[in-house]
This record gives sequence, structure tokens and C-alpha cells, in this order.
Amino acid sequence: MRRCRLRKAALPIIGHNRNVSFPLDFLDLSLSLLFWNKLGGRFLFSGFEEEEERIDHPSLVAALKACSATKDLESGKRIHSPILGSDGSHSPVTQVSNALISMYGKCHSMIDARSIFDSMPHKDLVSWNSLAFGYAVNGEPGRALEILGAIQASGTLQPNARTFLAALLACSSLADEEIAKLVDGKLFKSSCLERTVAIHLEAGKRGCLDVYVSTSLVDLYAKCGSVLEAARVFHRMPSHSVVSWSTLIQGYVENHENEVALGYYELMGDSRIPPDCRTHVAALMACSSLALREEGREVNGKVVKTQALEKGMAVHSRIDKLECTSDVILASTVVHFYAKCGRLEDAGAVFEAMLRHDEISWNTLIMGYVENGEYELALELFSRMRLEKCSSSRATVAVLMACASLAAREQGKELDGMFVKAECLQKGMEIHREAVVSGCDSDGFVASSLVDMYAKCGSMKDARAAFDRMAYHDVVSWTTLILGYAENGLGELALDLFSQMTSGAPNHLTYVAALVACGNLSALDSGRKIHSRILRSGLETEVVVESSLVDFYCKCGSMDTAESVFFSMQTKRLVTWSALIAGYSRQGDTLPMFDHFRKLRDEGLQPNGITVLSVLTACSHAGLVDKGKKIFNSMLAEFGVKPEIDHYHCIVDLLSRANRLEEAVELVQSLRCEDSYLAWTTILSGACKWNNLQVGEKAFQSLMKLEDRDDDAACVLMGNLYGRAGLWERRAQLLECNAKRKN
Repeated sequence: MRRCRLRKAALPIIGHNRNVSFPLDFLDLSLSLLFWNKLGGRFLFSGFEEEEERIDHPSLVAALKACSATKDLESGKRIHSPILGSDGSHSPVTQVSNALISMYGKCHSMIDARSIFDSMPHKDLVSWNSLAFGYAVNGEPGRALEILGAIQASGTLQPNARTFLAALLACSSLADEEIAKLVDGKLFKSSCLERTVAIHLEAGKRGCLDVYVSTSLVDLYAKCGSVLEAARVFHRMPSHSVVSWSTLIQGYVENHENEVALGYYELMGDSRIPPDCRTHVAALMACSSLALREEGREVNGKVVKTQALEKGMAVHSRIDKLECTSDVILASTVVHFYAKCGRLEDAGAVFEAMLRHDEISWNTLIMGYVENGEYELALELFSRMRLEKCSSSRATVAVLMACASLAAREQGKELDGMFVKAECLQKGMEIHREAVVSGCDSDGFVASSLVDMYAKCGSMKDARAAFDRMAYHDVVSWTTLILGYAENGLGELALDLFSQMTSGAPNHLTYVAALVACGNLSALDSGRKIHSRILRSGLETEVVVESSLVDFYCKCGSMDTAESVFFSMQTKRLVTWSALIAGYSRQGDTLPMFDHFRKLRDEGLQPNGITVLSVLTACSHAGLVDKGKKIFNSMLAEFGVKPEIDHYHCIVDLLSRANRLEEAVELVQSLRCEDSYLAWTTILSGACKWNNLQVGEKAFQSLMKLEDRDDDAACVLMGNLYGRAGLWERRAQLLECNAKRKN
């Protein structure tokens, strides 16, 4: 067979292969020279004259390494094919066989790699190491560790640093699969930790703790939860690289020791080794994690995590001075950090300054808008993302969450016996259609989010259809649909579905959904049975379950049992206090309600918007006008709670019930609820109750200016007021005009 002269062409490739990595342009050149083309039944190297000469082994090794670097399995097989013996045997030259094992391993073809290894007449340590690395990177860590054992048991081979690197890589894969367990208040992956310690000891005995092995140990100890041991390995290293620094910092972040991570980041800044993009990413992740734990304070109407923000801005300032601002992952991490701190303007500015946007960057900002309550901005950005032909299941989940949250703000209308949020429903349906086109509607998270969105918009028919289209129902999808039925006044269907649940055992949120249904139905017996199941499942200590049990018993009027559950709790959180206060508020029992409201504050807790709303509602029903006004006026100053539209509605109701209608009108006109249908309807109802024609006409005229209004309801109320005032002609004219509008 004719062969090609490669020695001169391969020499520069071989020389470069002795280094750690290949420049991409050099690899492209080497591959272009070494591509095999089947032409006329002969294999040729393009770019070379054919000569009667055997291919030299260094050239083959160089070509195979180039294929390994670019993961080009097809070209690797082409190079391999001509050197097979007539009987299918592999090259007898160990160096070539080792290169083939490495190439097949990096190209994810372990069957071929193992076949070559098994056929080799002479196996050296490189052969074993190459096979071990292949198994480690191809998801077979157990086999990689078996090879380490085989080397040690051979008696002829001594493992080197690369052997231990392969073993540590295998352990890292096992650590990803192992579920951490709580030991002395910390999470550890004990099984993998034990293996890591054994490999560490063996590598130390053999003098193989070079910078690469030590850095891998730092990474693995941190993954197993032993960040203290990771730091010990780090400090024993004779010298540190940017990789070892970054690995330790990232390890502390993953173990939720963010302040320590930032401390090492500062130490690294004082060393002679400058941080790289990965280091900055780890530091920003630490700042984002700190933001999650920080309470935050209101700045210009937005909740900002000022302490975490200050730390992260210092990191961002360093990044701006370096030449890594074009790194997409780093820029996306900066966006994520600012979003977590509540600084959406800064997050948006960094996003817009990026040279290009990938799926991660789009997802990060969209989710940032959703988490900060900027749902309209999330939808706008999602529209831009689609215009740029980029799709993402995660972004779809985020905007479906945005639609569901906007539905809570929408007034809604009755349609076919259901209270539907039509505007949000239309937006959600458009997103659903886009998801079908992009093919991400089959994603489990997207499908469950569709169920939730339709339920929040009041369209349980569409929610059930989305549920039925799912290929597989997990506990999340079951729970979402059950809660949807419960919150839309279909408690019986919710409980029927709960009893039919087939995929997996109910979790604590499933029980919460069932309790919501029981509470709305005042189904005391059914709720008690669910309570018994919760006790048998051992989920009674979940905070949301405890709060739901208190809320359920309160809704059923069983306040003694609600108090019993409440006082049995080891830790009483705000959400549970709020549930009990809301229960007494619904019962109209103001004395114990105010008593618990006082005790809540004595415990050092600050009431939230829901708690205050319950107290205001009780004041309204009990006619405690001055007390209600005092609480309302001190919400922001005393409790740090900014009044929302529901609080305005409640205080308007309180004033209207107490015949302080002019005061209610003044409040509506001076505050943010002037365009509220509910606020003006409440005043109109109060005007009817107290026969106040002047205020009634003012409220009716304000209602008629609103786009989202119910003319029939407003006309009936105003007609009744005219009738009580004896203005029958005006009443008739009003009803006649309304009839003409309908026609």
C-alpha cells in the first residue's frame, strides 16, 4: 500500500504536543494536513505527494492527539483503519496504541478503547492511565478506580501523578451522584470522602502530590463537604496557581461559607497571582448567596441588599480593570449578582453592554426581573429573546411564573361560572404557543408551569388539559393541579384528585394543597384525616404544613385545635402567627387577635403585609375605625410594610362601613387606588347603605370612567340609591341607558 511522507510535516505538531494544550489554529492546521480522504479506493493524506514509505509512529501519535483535542472520532477512525493488521489486530507499537486509547476515550468510544487495551501485547503505565482517564470522563468512575487497584496489585507498575489524577476525577463523578447527609450540623458525602482520604494518603506516600493532584484534592474535599481539609491541602502546597486559588474559593462558596470565600479572594488579590474569570465568578456567587440571606432595606421603593451589594460592587470594579469583561459567563454572573441584590437597573446595564447574549444571560436577567416583581419587564425581555431566535425552557418557566403573578393583580371577570384573569390568560396562551413551536412544552418544568399559570388565571379547563398532555406526572405536577382546583373554589375536585394521585407519594406541599381545599370547604373531618396522614409521614414539623394546619382549623372555626397546633410548634415563624391572627380576624374575635398581634411583636418579629391586612379587616368588621386608621397610617414607619392595593381597599371599606364616606373618597383620590374598580364600588355600596346621594353619584361617575368595569353591577347599586332617594325617573333613565349600552 502506498503511504505518505509525514515526518517533516509532523515535526512541529510533535513538538507542540509536548506542551499542555494545543492552540486551536495549530490544531486546525494539523488536522487539515492529516485528513484522510477515500479516493478511488485508496487512502491519502491531502496536501502531500504519495510515496512508497511507511508512516512513522511519531506522525501517527501527533495526528491522533490532534483528533483527541478536537474530539474528532471520525478522523481518528480513519487514521486508525489503515494501520490495522489483515487479521484486525492493532499496532504492536505501545506508543501508538496508547494514543489510540486516549483518542477513543476522549471521543467517548470506550468499547474501542478497551478493545485496543485488551489486545496490547505490552502495557505500560501510560496504557493503564489512558484507560482510567477514559472511564473517568465517560461516566464509569467505578471502572476507573478498579484500574488504580489493578496497578497497585500488579507488583510491576508504580502509579504516578496522572494515575492519581484519574482516580480523583472518578471520585469527583461519584461525589456528584452521592447524596450528602447531615453530620454534626454539616452536610458530608461520607462514602466519597473516605475514598478521597485513601487516595490522598497513597499519593502522599508515593510522592505524587504535585500541583495538579493537590488542586484536585482541594476540589474533591470541598465537594465532599470537608472544606477544612481542602484548605489544609491548599496551605501545604509549595506554590499556588490561579486554578488552585479559584478552586478553594469556589469550594467555600459551594459549602455556604461565603464570607470565608471572599476572605480568600482578598488574600489572592494581595498575592502575586491575579484572579481570572473563574475566580471572579466564584466571588460574585458568594456575594449573591449573601444577598439571599440579607434582609434588605427599601431604597427608592425597591428592596436592596445593601451589604452584599457593597461587596459585589468591589468585585465588579476589579473586573472592569481587567480584560475579561467580554467573558459571557462572567458577565452573566454580574447580571445575576445585581438582580439578587435588587439592583435591576445595574443588571440591565451590564446585560446591554455584553457583546453577545447566550441562553444563560437571557435566562439570568429574565429570572431576575421575575424574582424582583418586575413581571412586565420580564415579558418584554422574553419577547426580545424570541426576536433574536433564542429559546430556553428556563426562560419559558420564568415568564409563565410572571403571568401567574400578574394574574394575582388582575381584577378578573366571571366567565362560564369561573373567575378568569383574561389579560394574563391571553399572554400565557401566547407563551404556550411559542413553547409548542420551540418544542420545550414537553419539558417537565415547563409543563408544570403551564398548569400553574392556567390555574392562577382561573382557567382550570386549560390547566387540566396541560396536565393530561404531560407524558409523566411527578409529585410537582399533581400538587400544582390540586392546588389550582383548591384556589379556584373547586375543593371537591381537588380532594378527588388528591385521592387519585398515583405517581409518587404526596410531599409536604401536596398536603398543603389538600388542606387548602378542606379549609375552603370547611371540611373538618376530611382535614383531620389528612392531618393524621401528615403525622404518619413525619411532615408535621414543616413550617408551611404547620401554618396550613393552623389556617385550616381556623377556617373551620376550630380555634381551640388551631391554638393547640400553634403552641405545639417548637419554632413559631411569622407565617404561622399570621395564619392564627387571620383565623381570629375571620371569626371576628378581635380581643385574642390583638393579643396575638402584640405577642408576635414581643417575640421580636415584624408583621408583614398579610398580617397587617388581617388586622385591618378585623377592624373594619368590628367598626374599630380609629384603631384601623392608626395601624394603616403607621404601617411603613412602625412595621416597615409599604401599603399595597389590598390595604387601601380594606381601609376604604372600614371608612365606608362607618359612614365616613367623604373621608373614603378623599383617600381614594389622593392615593394609588383612584383607578380601582373595587375601591369605588365599595364607596358606592357604602353610599347606598347610608343613603348618601352626593357621594354615590361621585363614585358612580368615577366607575364609568374606568375601562375595566362592570356596568350592570354599578347601575344596579346606583339605581337602588336613586330609588331610596325617591328619584324614580332618574333610576328609570339610568337603567334604560344601561340597557342600550348592552345592545
